[in-house]
Amino acid sequence: RLDWWDGRHFDRVLVDAPCSGTGVLARRPDIKLHRDPSQLPQLRTQQLALLNNLQKVVKPNGLIIYCTCSLLPQENDEVVGQFLSANKAFSLGSLSAELGSLPFAESQRFGVQLLPDPSTGDGFYFAKLRKSPANS
Repeated sequence: RLDWWDGRHFDRVLVDAPCSGTGVLARRPDIKLHRDPSQLPQLRTQQLALLNNLQKVVKPNGLIIYCTCSLLPQENDEVVGQFLSANKAFSLGSLSAELGSLPFAESQRFGVQLLPDPSTGDGFYFAKLRKSPANS
């Protein structure tokens, strides 16, 4: 739903998607009590719906940064891959600069997975999606 949108497009949109929280288990052990694998399809549906709705509010040549605190490919690379397949106006933005400065970062097909580490923090995933300059 975009009933909140006033029609002005954004240069950048951050999608901090609802997720399983598997990347923050060390800090939030209660997640084990509140989540189970049967919830993944619903979370994935919400994640894709957010991306599909918010792609409409991004200016040409604008960015969507998609992130989760999940370690699961089903919520991360698979969601981004499905979004890119369905939304040809978007392409993958480069994360090479960000990747080089992050410890415990692993490049994925579409994004970057930060692995949990006691000295650096939680696990996260992020991907940079750029809208074509020719699309509105």
